[in-house]
Amino acid sequence: MATGILPLPPGDDGLPIIGDTLRLLFDPNLIANKIKKYGPIFRIKYIGYDAPQVIMIGEEANKFILSNENKYFESYLPSSIRRLFGEDVVAIQSGNIHQSRRKILADAFKPRALRKYTFGITKITNKYLKEWENKKSFRLYDQLDSYTFDVASKLLIGIDSASSTDLKKRFSVWEKGVFSLPIMIPGSSYYKGLNSMKESLALIEKIIKSRMDNGPSNMNDILDILLSSIDESGNPLKIDEVKHQILTILLAGHGTLSSSLSSFCMLLGRDEATKLKCREEIYRLKLNENIDYDSLKSAVYLGQVLKEVLRINPPVGGASRKVVQDCEFSGYRLPKGWYVSYSITASHDNKKVYPNNTQFNPSRFSKSSDKKIDQSYSWIPYGGGVRECLGKEFANLEMKIFAICLLSQYDWKLEQTGNIKMGSIPFLYPKDGLPIKFWKT
Repeated sequence: MATGILPLPPGDDGLPIIGDTLRLLFDPNLIANKIKKYGPIFRIKYIGYDAPQVIMIGEEANKFILSNENKYFESYLPSSIRRLFGEDVVAIQSGNIHQSRRKILADAFKPRALRKYTFGITKITNKYLKEWENKKSFRLYDQLDSYTFDVASKLLIGIDSASSTDLKKRFSVWEKGVFSLPIMIPGSSYYKGLNSMKESLALIEKIIKSRMDNGPSNMNDILDILLSSIDESGNPLKIDEVKHQILTILLAGHGTLSSSLSSFCMLLGRDEATKLKCREEIYRLKLNENIDYDSLKSAVYLGQVLKEVLRINPPVGGASRKVVQDCEFSGYRLPKGWYVSYSITASHDNKKVYPNNTQFNPSRFSKSSDKKIDQSYSWIPYGGGVRECLGKEFANLEMKIFAICLLSQYDWKLEQTGNIKMGSIPFLYPKDGLPIKFWKT
């Protein structure tokens, strides 16, 4: 492509060495302010990137980035995060190996597997709701963190009540390290994260060896699938890869759902009309009497509500790619060796696509809506392209089951009546933990 005469995207490098890293961590309006100053395409600098990063906002930008991996772009995570993930994980793997692992893991999220998961998710959900009824008043986000970890651990690797085990303790320290500043000194979150990664992997290896000794479970879960799979050379996957894959899948499988479900309860806690409409649909379809995988598809309005929750509060704010071939977009050149990033948050906040964008309005996603926004690159809570979230149907299943069990039996009230401050690391979350009052209806 003839890109040599085109200008580079506007922007600045921020502070020496660290760029805008600290502002990214502590200023929720950083990207919005940059957009006001430079427009929808601008460059920025962060720790972990050895060249400028170009933030690109909008549906066409999202499509350009997400549909051109392996042509102009490749997946990229800073070396500090790669060290805490390991190289043999689907989030980092690329090319044929990445395609092979996605194909293997996809079996765990096909309808036949999701049907098996439905009963287990419902059982764990009702157990937690009963416990919350007895608590009456608590910080919901902390409880959701345990709930989603238990669901992910049970259905993905077959471990009961994992949130009360050493695995969860080690995992939480590792998770904090993944999203911390990479300061390699004793006592730092990053240093602790590296140690906890080793401890977590050792615990997961014990689970793997037990499964290998006792044979596959009846769930055909991710652990079964990984242990029965072969690599590109026709050999079984190495245990080292399996345990690293499991660790990162647990991260994706519970952290994003803790975020999504807390946002669901926060937004509906302020909207009694939507809450009532969801309840009416649940009772009309008799989902309060029996939940099965196929009947969940009929909860159309609840599906619209969950899509709007993910629009307003996407758990992940965006993602980056490395430019591997000079290219151009919207009149700017993107040099090889630079980085590009798409913003889920800014895309979901686009007033041209979402009029009254700050208003919680599930009807945006109704069948009668003029635009099928959820089928476009303007609604991308799960990313897109060859790296679209593998577990998105699992996430949808868990969110629907949680919502139905909650709304059909219980009610809640937010204790905070004003604006709730949100943090974004590791995933979007309420900084106050979302204190609520909770009761059975």
